[in-house]
Amino acid sequence: MPQRPFSRDQVFLLPPSFDDWVAPGHPARFVATWVKELTSADWATLGIDREPARKGEKRYAPDALLAIWVYGFMVGIRSTRALEAACHDQIPFRFVSGNQQPDHNTLARFYKNHRGQMRHLFRRSVQTAVHAGLVDWALQAVDGTKIAANAAGDRMLTAEQLDLLLTKVDAAIADLEAQETASAESEPPEMPPALRDPHALRERVQQAIAIVAATDGPQKANVTDPDAHLMMSKGRIVPAYNAQAVVARVPGDADHREQRLIVAAEVRTRADDHGILDTLIDQATANTGQAAAVTVADAGYHDGAMVQTCAEREMVVVIPIPKNPAAASPYHGDRFIHDPQTNTLTCPEGKTLAHWAQTTSRSGEVVDRYGARKGDCQPCPAKQLCAKDAKRSRVVDVPQSKPARLAHAEWMATDDAQRHRTQRGGLVENVFGTLKTRHQARQWLLRGHEAVRAEWTMLALAYNLKTLWACDQRTRPTSASSW
Repeated sequence: MPQRPFSRDQVFLLPPSFDDWVAPGHPARFVATWVKELTSADWATLGIDREPARKGEKRYAPDALLAIWVYGFMVGIRSTRALEAACHDQIPFRFVSGNQQPDHNTLARFYKNHRGQMRHLFRRSVQTAVHAGLVDWALQAVDGTKIAANAAGDRMLTAEQLDLLLTKVDAAIADLEAQETASAESEPPEMPPALRDPHALRERVQQAIAIVAATDGPQKANVTDPDAHLMMSKGRIVPAYNAQAVVARVPGDADHREQRLIVAAEVRTRADDHGILDTLIDQATANTGQAAAVTVADAGYHDGAMVQTCAEREMVVVIPIPKNPAAASPYHGDRFIHDPQTNTLTCPEGKTLAHWAQTTSRSGEVVDRYGARKGDCQPCPAKQLCAKDAKRSRVVDVPQSKPARLAHAEWMATDDAQRHRTQRGGLVENVFGTLKTRHQARQWLLRGHEAVRAEWTMLALAYNLKTLWACDQRTRPTSASSW
């Protein structure tokens, strides 16, 4: 068959236009338009002055730098050097950058200076979806995923190991400073490079010592990233962070794949999910402007204090009750009947337990403690089943959230609650899978809780913009405009 003309020496007869090289429905166009439509108030919230200075070195346009970062997170390119290379090699990046190639230092400075304010752009993406009618308030799902920290697992040290390391670092710094003082004719204007890393290491070690010394802190801390804690990630215990998200469904028809939207995002340093559900619901409500009818979570979010808080605030939540084999015992604490008039408990054998004191549990929940008389428990034929390990008599702790827990158990037994429960996995877990595979979010690139929190916010923003772009293509396949 005939062959097409081929030559690498071919010159353009007319100046090339990147507008002709990027398809009308390309995500790069969507990002460029979305950034272009940011208002002056948006830029002010980001802390970016769009008016350049009249003197000094010329800067890159903030629109270009922001578009590079947002589009990079959308396609899974999150490091500054990879973004720099993409601005040279990839046409979509040359399109969003206006055919400019900022170096990795410029990109890093821009991101570091403004990443703390990127939560505003995430909130704006949610509000854009709300204004377009792309948020289903009938149900939202909450879940968390462990993402490995940018930290070495063998640098998790105990308090004794940290103290020893701090002593060695101080000695090394003193030795280096003595050498620098002896060799320098005058005091240098800044810390020499040989001393910068030891000083940074000392700061991290001191931060790790403070974390371990905290009364409710972990027994070990990581020197590379002190904020990271040991968690189970991909079947291994590694330093990690617990990334949380609230996901809502995007209304659609049966002819198109169901879309999802992240309406709230947070990162915590604790491996468990206790005590954060109401905070996530509040953030989702603030971002969307309306509370979802039902919020569904897995059993990891269940604790008495949170169930009581949600009940008091009239939040409809579906949280499976964790399995507790001891609850099936006929002498479980829930089998003891409370008399509000005398503030006593009656055990299944008819004995009375008097109120002893009011204490606080490890989770911070207020607990009422009741105890039976020794003379009632010792001769009781059920003692081996009821109070086998008790030295004197049976003691029962009744959390003040017990009425709320019992009401929640009744709600969870209904068909509606079980129907909502079955929808959680398909709604939120697919989002985490997409972020880890298509957005390369299997490990954090930054260190420190605040930096990781900003990184998670950017990932959530990128996911939402991809959803908005997909919806735009569904309704207007040839349109490049945003909402």
